[in-house]
Amino acid sequence: MTKTKVIAITGASSGMGKAALQLFAQRGWIVYGGARRVENIPTGTNIHPIKLDITDSESNHHFINTLLTEQQHIDVLINNAGYGEGGPVEEIPLEKVRKQFETNFFGAVELTKLILPKMRSQNVGRIVNISSIGGDLYMPLNAYYHASKAALQQWSDALDTEVQQFGIRSVIVQPGGTQSSWSKITMDNVRKNLKPDSAYLPFVNSGWYLI
Repeated sequence: MTKTKVIAITGASSGMGKAALQLFAQRGWIVYGGARRVENIPTGTNIHPIKLDITDSESNHHFINTLLTEQQHIDVLINNAGYGEGGPVEEIPLEKVRKQFETNFFGAVELTKLILPKMRSQNVGRIVNISSIGGDLYMPLNAYYHASKAALQQWSDALDTEVQQFGIRSVIVQPGGTQSSWSKITMDNVRKNLKPDSAYLPFVNSGWYLI
């Protein structure tokens, strides 16, 4: 008897994560969607919304443990959650730099480490890591975002060479612009991270880098 496919998706309350959740559910997969704003995760047949903060280890363990307890297997993990901590390199506080990497890199690392033993025991599995064209390219005011996505890509490709022997693949997806709130949030963060007397204010106000 063929088992129903099970997939876990982070950042499932908006953008690509939300769209992926709806698509897989429509195709009959059992979907576990995680997000901090769990109330924004769509509900319906095959969908299991779970509150998830990928910067919190306890939350990550709860997300994966719930899925494995209820389903006993997992076919795909999509590490989609992420955001852009925009602003000048000089002025973004170090705690926000760490938050950027906790969200865009270390959260994916921990969730992957939590599901790998089960995927190895199954001899099959797929880990999909959502990076960005920004992992290969760069622009002003997004240095830490670019760095976190570049880290995710190198880590994912190295992981792939280790887990292929167990029937598992780790792949990177590099989207360009999408219909989401990412750009607005990033630009809001640019403004928040600027000091009132910032030497970079004229540069930010010029907007030339957005062309």
